[in-house]
Amino acid sequence: MIIEKKKISLPDPDFVESLNSPQKQAVKSTEGLLLVLSGAGTGKTKVLTTRLANLIYKKLAKTTEILAVTFTNKAALEMKFRVEKILNIPVEGMYIGTFHSIGVRFLRKHADLVNLKSDFTILDIDDQLRLIKQVISSIDLDPKTYVPKNFLYMIDQAKNLGLFPNEVNNHEFEIKTEGKFGQIYNLYQKRIRNFNSVDFGDLITLPIKLMKENSDILEFYQQKFKYVLVDEYQDTNGAQYMLLRLLTGKRKNI
Repeated sequence: MIIEKKKISLPDPDFVESLNSPQKQAVKSTEGLLLVLSGAGTGKTKVLTTRLANLIYKKLAKTTEILAVTFTNKAALEMKFRVEKILNIPVEGMYIGTFHSIGVRFLRKHADLVNLKSDFTILDIDDQLRLIKQVISSIDLDPKTYVPKNFLYMIDQAKNLGLFPNEVNNHEFEIKTEGKFGQIYNLYQKRIRNFNSVDFGDLITLPIKLMKENSDILEFYQQKFKYVLVDEYQDTNGAQYMLLRLLTGKRKNI
């Protein structure tokens, strides 16, 4: 005789019961797509951290199976602190951080797959500008006509859209610069990589490239992250959205 084990449903903990009705609905709707719209002072962060804590409490996911993304390091630390306080357990293994800090974790682990070493450096604005100036000089362009700061801005905008140098042929920047943007963007990327470096835009676009070109890596992270939570979702740019789409492609628990 086969005896089926019944799945035990844990009662809602006190930290969920203390929420108001709309907040409870957001926290307890665990499966599938969920968008929470809220104004200032309505407990948005409380809902996000309580939802995260509830997923762990109800054993729907381990701490290492949840990805929580926010836009500032301060907000990420606050989320960690609140979850630890609610559950009274450390969450060091959890992927809580900004898009850029999560991108760094991906790239440190899989650096060789995007032509980097794991000890790569992240360039600041001054370093980026210096490289752009070198690139413009190397192809004998007048920096007064082809202003380095303008090209740095254009490259950053392209990366925000998830566009690589070979994907800007018909972009307005390429047209406005009479075909020079793609060339400068391409040389800039090669020079950055020669220094085993990345800029902040690369911290999003390179993980996208990594996932798209390595189906086994994509499969690993899609299976790993059972739930994805995004703070201030309305502020995500094109590249960040693409990365989220890749990571949540199967489960769609975002």
